[in-house]
Amino acid sequence: MIFHTRNGEFETYGSLKDLENLLNDEKFVRCNSCYLVNLDSVLKIEGDECVLKNGSLQISRSKKKYFIQKFLENI
Repeated sequence: MIFHTRNGEFETYGSLKDLENLLNDEKFVRCNSCYLVNLDSVLKIEGDECVLKNGSLQISRSKKKYFIQKFLENI
């Protein structure tokens, strides 16, 4: 796993599922099978992408409804 933080990037081993369970925080939501996103970092949602300050990530079809719901709750 690679963590993108304000202080740089950090790499470690583990699974996103374990990390999700460990965080147990409404602000961290998967946008697809590869990324767990801090909703405070999401600027907007455009189509099937969540836009961040430094780029965008694809939102999978299966996660889109839940991701958008959590994003709107976080605004």
